Amino acid sequence: MSGDATPSDDRKQGNREAAPFAWDLPDSARIVALLHEKSEAERSATVVDAIATSIARRREHTLLLNTEPGPSPLDELTGAGESAGMAAFLDGRASLAEVAVQGEDSPYVYLPAGRDPAAAAALREGDALETFLSRVRERDGTAFLVVTERMRFSPGLRRLVDGCVFLGETPVGDGHELQSYGSVPFGTEADLETAASETAAAEPAGPQPTTPESTPGEGSGAHSPTRLVLAATVVIGLSVGGWRAFENMRPDIAAETVAGGPGELDEAGAAPDAGQAAGDPAPAQTEPDALSLAFDAARERPFSVLLGSFASRSDAEGRVEDLRAASAGSLYFIAPTSVRDILYHRVLAGAAESEAEAAALLDVFALAGEVEEVNAWQLRPVRLAYDLGLFTDRTEVEARIAGLASRGVAAYSLETSLDGRTIFRVYGGAYENEDAAVPMAEILEAAGEAATLIARRGDEASSTP
Repeated sequence: MSGDATPSDDRKQGNREAAPFAWDLPDSARIVALLHEKSEAERSATVVDAIATSIARRREHTLLLNTEPGPSPLDELTGAGESAGMAAFLDGRASLAEVAVQGEDSPYVYLPAGRDPAAAAALREGDALETFLSRVRERDGTAFLVVTERMRFSPGLRRLVDGCVFLGETPVGDGHELQSYGSVPFGTEADLETAASETAAAEPAGPQPTTPESTPGEGSGAHSPTRLVLAATVVIGLSVGGWRAFENMRPDIAAETVAGGPGELDEAGAAPDAGQAAGDPAPAQTEPDALSLAFDAARERPFSVLLGSFASRSDAEGRVEDLRAASAGSLYFIAPTSVRDILYHRVLAGAAESEAEAAALLDVFALAGEVEEVNAWQLRPVRLAYDLGLFTDRTEVEARIAGLASRGVAAYSLETSLDGRTIFRVYGGAYENEDAAVPMAEILEAAGEAATLIARRGDEASSTP
C-alpha cells in the first residue's frame, strides 16, 4: 500500500504466506485493512463480516468502512443499498444518519463508500477520511477498512493503518510495509461463525456498543438493517472513558421526520396527583389554579440548543456534567427522544423564546469550544414538555429534580412570578411533537409518575440544574 507495490505484486514475487488470523487483534491495532482480490468480493464479504463481528463482540465502537464503490456484495450483505456513502458524508453532502447502517443482529456499524467511483477514490485520497480515522483512534474506537489489492491510499492515510488481515489464500510479501495480523482462507459461513464464536466464548465479553439491543434476525442470518440515528451510535463522540465528542456529526440530523406541530393539548398543566416517590416533595397544593394560571401567562419557551445525542444515558449525563462544570448556572437537560424507533438521549441547553435567541446561545457555545460547528439543526423547536409539578420553594424544586433523577427521570425547572414571589414548574424533556415524546412517557410510567404534555413556559432559573 505504499509506492507502486500492491499485495498483488507481493504474490507475484512468491513471498511467504501469512499465518492464520487468530480472530483477535492487539489492543494497539485500531485501524486495520482487510485486503482481498477484487474478483473475490462476494466470498470476501462473508469473511469481512465474520472478522468485524468477532472483534466487535469484545470491543466497543467498531466500524467497518468499505472503500470499494457500490453496489458491492458487502453492501448487499449489510443492507446498505440506500446509504448515501461515506464520500457524501465527508464532503458535506449527507449526514451520518444517511450513511451509517447496522443490522439488528450485528455488533458493528457499517459505513459504505457510496456508489460513485470517483467520489470513492477521492475518499481514500482526501484529508477528511484521515481526520475521521484519527478521531476513531484517539477515542479508542476500531475501524476496519475493506480494501482490494489495487486500491491506493494517500500517504497520510497509509500511516494511520496499523496492519492488515489478508482474505483468501493470500501470501504476504516480506517487504510489505503493513504489519500482518494473519490471513483467513475462504471457507463456509458455518466455519467462520464457529471460529468467531469459539474465540468470543474463550474470552471475557467486553462492553457492548451503545446501539439498539440486538434482535436475532430471521432467515439465513443476513443482517436486517436499521439506521443508526445517534449516538451511535458509535460515532457520536467521546468523553473521558466513553464515546462522546463527534457532536458535529449528529447522526440524527437527517433521520428524524418531524410530523408537524402538535395537536390540541392541555396547557392548563394541573400538577400530577400520583406517582410521588417517598422522599419527593409534593407539588404546591395551595392556590393550584393561581399557580397554573401564572404559568399560562408566562412566555412560551419553544427552542433549545442541541449539544449532543447519545445512545447511552450515562454518556449523556456525563456530557451534562461537563457542560455544567464549564458553565455553571446555565440550563442543561436531557430529553430521551425516539428517532425512527431508536432511543437517543439528547443533551439540550437553554429554553429560548425565539429561534434567534437560541442561535445567539449556540454562538456562545461555539466561541467556548463546546460545539465544533454551528448548524441550524442544533436549534431545536421543542415547545412541549411534561409537567412534573408546581412549587413555591427552590429547595423543594431541587429535591424534586433529585428524586426524579434517582428513578431514572431527567428533569429541570423554569420559573415565573406571582404577586411578587417566584414560583417554579418542573419539566421533563422537550419535544417537537407527541410522537417524539413517547420515550419520556414510558420512562415516567415506569417511575410511577403521572404527567401531562404541555407547552413549555417560564424563564430560566438563575441556579436551577
